[in-house]
Amino acid sequence: MKFSLTESQAEIQQLANKILQEQVTEERLRNLDKQVSGERFDRDLWQQLASAGLLGVAIDESHGGMGFDYFSLSLLLEEVGRSVAAVPVVTSLAGAAMLLTEYASAELQQQWLPDVVNGQSILTVAFSEAMSTNDVTPHTVTATNNGSDYSLNGVKHYVPYAQHAAGIIVSAKISDDENVLVMIDPSQAGVTLDKLDTTTAEPQSKLTLANVMISSSQVLAVGEKANQAIQYGVNCLLTAYCNVQLGASEAALRMTAKYTSERKQFNTAIASFQAVAQRAADGYIDVECLRLCTQQAACLLSNKASDLESQRVINDAVTMAKIWAGDTGHRISYTAQHLHGGTGVDREYPLWRFCLLLRQMEFSMGSSQQHLTNLGDRIAEYSVSMA
Repeated sequence: MKFSLTESQAEIQQLANKILQEQVTEERLRNLDKQVSGERFDRDLWQQLASAGLLGVAIDESHGGMGFDYFSLSLLLEEVGRSVAAVPVVTSLAGAAMLLTEYASAELQQQWLPDVVNGQSILTVAFSEAMSTNDVTPHTVTATNNGSDYSLNGVKHYVPYAQHAAGIIVSAKISDDENVLVMIDPSQAGVTLDKLDTTTAEPQSKLTLANVMISSSQVLAVGEKANQAIQYGVNCLLTAYCNVQLGASEAALRMTAKYTSERKQFNTAIASFQAVAQRAADGYIDVECLRLCTQQAACLLSNKASDLESQRVINDAVTMAKIWAGDTGHRISYTAQHLHGGTGVDREYPLWRFCLLLRQMEFSMGSSQQHLTNLGDRIAEYSVSMA
């Protein structure tokens, strides 16, 4: 069995790497660092990715995309993490666009996806409520059925790039066992966005909904279909965060390897010291384990679950990848800072951006401990059901 990338996948990765490594320069990043809260978004780079066709990697050709799968998109996500680019690839492409591709009507797809591909529209997803980050089932945001329309009320938190989005996919609770997934316009009556401060200065908002009227044309899914769509969207977002974490972790480790091979103590490169080499080697193993877990989750997501057992396998693979991503990012950040000494915290040196990104990704949509607890609960429930 071949585990290497296909020719098309390799070309996508190479193109993404070339654009991002050439364009995301230290000067460009420093200019973005000066932006006020909520404005750290590289619009010019976003348009360059659109011009290269990369925003449509996993979007059907009928909407102007390349027509590849989620795994191909994951290669772009990894390169974004490697360059710490300030672009909404996770929420717009891995979140909203994948949900539209898999669950929306042909009319909704035609309304939104072509503009996503050409970079004219940014989309985002609002799942998280209150202080919950790993349980994204709607609890407090409710949808009241008014015939064929709905009225939405409640608050969503940690909505990425909401203030820049043309559309927001929102999950809401109809009843105890029924949910709905809808697309809202941020400019609709009753929609309020409040900016949040984040670790990386990524634009995020609190979304407040007060009697927001949703027509039937804005509904993606209802009932069991909505439950499946929410689970799919969650898995896509979690795996996307893992891919970003993978790229950032590897880049930070390579930066550390280069620094320790050049930094000398007692006229000897510190990379040759046993303790330094061992810690760097542990980091390398962490990154490669994360790569395997993340690629497995992305591969499984590329094939939609056909039954409950295949869905369970996908859910577990995604959860295990997120556990590894959180732990790996945490350890790589500490390793990089330790081996860099005081240089690592100097903002004239680029490592600090990677450490902040690794920290934010570690807790995005749940920490490793939260997901490990959830995985243990699911294993216990599965064991009981099989007994």
